Amino acid sequence: MSVPELDPQIIEVLRRLEESGSPAVETLPPEQARLNFARLAEEQFGEVDEMHSIEDADARGVPVRIYRPVESAGPSLGLVYFHGGGWVVGSIETHDGLARALARRAGCVVISVDYRLAPEHPYPAALEDCWTAARWVLESARELRLGHPRRHSRHDAVAKQRRAGAGTRCRHGKR
Repeated sequence: MSVPELDPQIIEVLRRLEESGSPAVETLPPEQARLNFARLAEEQFGEVDEMHSIEDADARGVPVRIYRPVESAGPSLGLVYFHGGGWVVGSIETHDGLARALARRAGCVVISVDYRLAPEHPYPAALEDCWTAARWVLESARELRLGHPRRHSRHDAVAKQRRAGAGTRCRHGKR
């Protein structure tokens, strides 16, 4: 199997990260890793996409942020987004620019989930939060003005594991 070439933008991000002199994330205490990640996210996104509306909501105890790129009287497509960050860093704040970009470019409502982070909240806390938020979106589709639910979500990095776990539970109807 051949190794794929990295995208030039990713190469540039990695180069800037190396030049910054920041210590490797795995060597930092969680609080410092989160601060560094937040700074890096802010630098990378810069100017963000405008939204018609952004609403913070509570999905049965799990904070979510709902991004609506345009006003719509009828139902819209919805996408549940679980941010990456290796289970330890990342939030709806650090991934705000990405959630806005997804909403604007995909033309759908994005519901970004702010699940609990390790090590303060060990496994399966993040998975439980993702599951709770996903169920809330499905059960609240009418109130959220979302169209017919189709169990799709988007994610990055370790978020694949959270999405897979929540999606499996959703598919099998487990509560």
